[in-house]
Amino acid sequence: MASTVHGKETEDICTRWSNKEKVDIQVTRPAVITEYNNNMGRVDLCDRMLSYYRISSRTKKWTARVICHFFDVAITNSWIQYKSDSKALNRPAKDTQQYLEFKLHLAEELMDKTKPENSTCEEEEYEPAMKMRIPQPEKSFHRSATVLYLK
Repeated sequence: MASTVHGKETEDICTRWSNKEKVDIQVTRPAVITEYNNNMGRVDLCDRMLSYYRISSRTKKWTARVICHFFDVAITNSWIQYKSDSKALNRPAKDTQQYLEFKLHLAEELMDKTKPENSTCEEEEYEPAMKMRIPQPEKSFHRSATVLYLK
């Protein structure tokens, strides 16, 4: 690992299990590893929650997938922040099942906000415009024109 904050001289001692000697041994650990271990818990938790409860986006369009991913990250990070705030304030936090309900409620609220408020037409009344078909010449005409051109 490389770090611009920690040098290689700053080290501390930690215990690790040795399979060879079958005992705990003391090893030196660089400060950058200590800092990484202290701060990676939330990132790992976010990645784990994203893998379990990802927004489904079955599309080949990369823009839609990126937007869905960033919505997922924002929602998951807000949930993790809520859990940490509840713990700091000594309040009971909601469980993972309520996290799924939270995502569903948020999606429903966002869909309600996208509907126009003064809409005059209902979904049942909407009929798409009919496309005008342009008639194609008969295949016999194509063949006769090709034959005439070759002669």
